[in-house]
Amino acid sequence: SGKSTLLACLAGLDEPQGILYATEPNTLSDLRMQRGQRLVHRLFVLGVIAKGVDGVLETIGGVLLWLAAPHQVEQLVRALLHVAPQFSGDVKLFGALFLLSHGVVKIGLVAGLLLGRHWAYPAAIGVFLLFLVYQLYRYAHTHAAWLLVLSALDMLVIALTWLEYRRVRSEARRRLS
Repeated sequence: SGKSTLLACLAGLDEPQGILYATEPNTLSDLRMQRGQRLVHRLFVLGVIAKGVDGVLETIGGVLLWLAAPHQVEQLVRALLHVAPQFSGDVKLFGALFLLSHGVVKIGLVAGLLLGRHWAYPAAIGVFLLFLVYQLYRYAHTHAAWLLVLSALDMLVIALTWLEYRRVRSEARRRLS
């Protein structure tokens, strides 16, 4: 079932479907390929879990921003960044909706990926690419180094998602034939 697959995946007790073939590996090359696929799968799971945690934090941040009074948001930003911004109600609402939408979308995609839903792989790749483009756009305006680090990590998760999707599709085709 989806729930047991998710729990086993999170616990690290289960290999991804299709990794352990019905026959033993015939060559050292087969064994290396299986090990490589397991490593990619484990990195994929870790990257997706990180995206899920990020989605939860964004959602919580969006809710808190939505509920907080503008002066509370200003105090928090001033304390964290040592700047004195002026937040209008519109800026606060945009920030809250931005964080909420990003968080909820990530949580939904992460759930679909960890449950092995085929639709989630291309959807996640597309959405994560859009987020990446936006981050790089923001970097062009702010030159904040943390955006480059975040973008590099996002590119890694996108690549791992693509590799995992190829493996899942290949295994599905193999089962059908």
